[in-house]
Amino acid sequence: MMKYCDGFGGLMAPLTELTKGKSHRDPITFGEKEQHAFDELKHKLASPPVLADPDFSKPFHVSMDASAFAIGGYLFQYDDSGRERIIAFNGRKLSRAELIYPTREKELLAALHAMRVWKVYLIDILS
Repeated sequence: MMKYCDGFGGLMAPLTELTKGKSHRDPITFGEKEQHAFDELKHKLASPPVLADPDFSKPFHVSMDASAFAIGGYLFQYDDSGRERIIAFNGRKLSRAELIYPTREKELLAALHAMRVWKVYLIDILS
């Protein structure tokens, strides 16, 4: 899902916290934050963006960001008219240890994560 949904990891964070340490029989109670995340995720999945096919004759670019609880980004190329054409999204929730990283280290973690995920597209740029 995260390939097709921008911000998937960040939206899932409050929802996955609800189930942490619980069995499938334990009741789950949504608060306002969880309901908002669920509604936003449902909206994004019901109307996914149109992803472009990669054009291997053009360079690839990555945009990434970090929030207080997630990292993410997207792989894109510029079309002939200079518009960004998104190829894929990716992101994930930060681990407990990563949550205490300072902002600059979260941003570097986002860059490292993006390079690992999309290395097959980016490797040719580096050579």
